[in-house]
Amino acid sequence: MNGSINLLDVGDGDAIIAQIKRGSENLLMVIDGARKKDYETVVKPALKKILKELG
Repeated sequence: MNGSINLLDVGDGDAIIAQIKRGSENLLMVIDGARKKDYETVVKPALKKILKELG
């Protein structure tokens, strides 16, 4: 099992995207996704990039 953690600066703290690969499974967890405005402009684009990379 391996993984990565992305810390995203959303102004009033950080949002966290944890990515874990377990066998053939890719698991993602968003921790404190921020306010709606920051989620839309920072977190959502980062999630889309990761999901695109994972297919």
